[in-house]
Amino acid sequence: MIEMSSTELYKAIKERNEFKNLATVQGMIKGNKSLPTVLPNILRTLKLYKSKNYSFQKQDVAREIGKHIKPTTGELLDTKVISSEKILAFCLNLIDPTYKTESGWMPVTMDIWMATFFYPQLSTKEKRKLLAKNANYVYLAKLTHELAAKYNMKPLEMQAIIWVGKIRKVKGDNYLSTFDHRQ
Repeated sequence: MIEMSSTELYKAIKERNEFKNLATVQGMIKGNKSLPTVLPNILRTLKLYKSKNYSFQKQDVAREIGKHIKPTTGELLDTKVISSEKILAFCLNLIDPTYKTESGWMPVTMDIWMATFFYPQLSTKEKRKLLAKNANYVYLAKLTHELAAKYNMKPLEMQAIIWVGKIRKVKGDNYLSTFDHRQ
């Protein structure tokens, strides 16, 4: 296992090119201007991977990421592991859609389309500013949880319905989403 500081790992990768035969490392650093920022997380990931006998299960990764959120709101703790609630929620939704904290909170991804649903009168600039504040992000996630409960759905299901519905309403029925490859 790599036992070095993130600064030393950075020098090994960028200055001494010690991992030139590892395609994953090369892909990660190509054009990456924020490498010093993400190295501590890469080291955490490698240590977790080693501690799990070099095998990951999605639940292991979700639990590890989940250690960095407040279990009742999904708000980030001040651990600097993940940069925003949106990235945290998006990661947890992809890794394990069934993930929930001990209090029952489930991650919900809030973005411009969700803000448009809740605040249609705001400009895109105003919605970006709104979503940039953690308290607002957590509030919209809470509203999504409440709507989901009202219709006996999971929060991420409600978020998906709102998200797709809002995009289709704004872009039109013929809009092909990222996941729709029909011609």
